Amino acid sequence: MNDTPPRPPILDQVAATGYPAPALDVSTATAPGPVVAIHQPNLFPWLGFFNKVARADTFILLDHVVNNPRDPLWTKRVRILANGQAQWLTLPLKRDAHQVFLPIQAMWLADKPPFTDKHLRTLSHAYQKAPFFDAVWPFVEAFYEMSDPSIANRNIGFIVTVAEALELPTHFIRSSVLAPDSHATAMLVDLVKAVDGHTYLCGGGADGYQDDTAFAHAGLHLAYQQYQHPTYPQLGPIDQGFVPGLSILDALMNCGFEGTRRLIDGTVTP
Repeated sequence: MNDTPPRPPILDQVAATGYPAPALDVSTATAPGPVVAIHQPNLFPWLGFFNKVARADTFILLDHVVNNPRDPLWTKRVRILANGQAQWLTLPLKRDAHQVFLPIQAMWLADKPPFTDKHLRTLSHAYQKAPFFDAVWPFVEAFYEMSDPSIANRNIGFIVTVAEALELPTHFIRSSVLAPDSHATAMLVDLVKAVDGHTYLCGGGADGYQDDTAFAHAGLHLAYQQYQHPTYPQLGPIDQGFVPGLSILDALMNCGFEGTRRLIDGTVTP
């Protein structure tokens, strides 16, 4: 393993406040006008999530929408690679017997069963032999050291901090700050307009649920992401070849920040 690097100061800020929200002002837009991407604040998201971050001028973290904490949400679970097999890592959320659906910003981590030590052991066992473990581990520790029980705050803290470490030139804002009162595609249109966006960058599966014509009617350009998942060296033994769709932690551990940035940008593999 590499020598342990100095702990980035921003990690202490994340542990203390949960959401540093740096405003990075360099544009990487390739579509007309300011590009806006919108996504729920997932747990340790995959590479495609950060590809959207990299391509957007403004990234809206959709924390006001309502979900059921009992459902298998990407907000609370993600896949990692352990002993060559994909494995779910799941955070327990509190359940309200009187309220089934909650906004993501109102979802809280459960006190029991204890998960912090178990997750850290799982992640350490899975990646301690990875070439960039020492550089990435402080970001993992910072997530679990946070005292804030809000899953939104923790996830957003991780997303923003990793984006800064990857030097992704994006401005982040929470949808709850913008407080839209619309739903479905109309909500997406309203959010893009609220931040003076001209282009909405949507994921590849969006055509199954959104009304594309609504963006044109609102005078907005629509761009589909079309991110092609890259391959990269993973820890073995790999029983069935490369395992895609894992948390960005897998790429960071194996490729480092510089190599992962190339994977996100879709350029060369490390």
